Amino acid sequence: NRYDGASFRVYRQDPQNPNSLPTSVVGVLLEDSKKRLWIGSGWGNTGVALYDRERDAFKRFEVKPGGANGNNVRAISEAPDETLEIEVRRANGVEDIVTVVPEAVTEKPASLACTP
Repeated sequence: NRYDGASFRVYRQDPQNPNSLPTSVVGVLLEDSKKRLWIGSGWGNTGVALYDRERDAFKRFEVKPGGANGNNVRAISEAPDETLEIEVRRANGVEDIVTVVPEAVTEKPASLACTP
């Protein structure tokens, strides 16, 4: 949800809209040092989204540590070198930390540059 001082805007997942949230249940939020808002879902293996303030829309990304499905996001933090560290839980319960280069994500949304 967003409050602009006069009214609330409620954001929800819309399966027909690829620019909506990946899920209506948000698990974690991070505003990085460049004022980008990252949203992680700990529900339904839906991954990470980046909020585009100019378009008032979201870009969705899967997080696959080592090629395995690991979109159950538990935490997002920013390292001193401005990379993101995303903690994910795989379907088998194993937890991984994936390092993401934000510029690679924002410049090429289909390409998530990450290393397990």
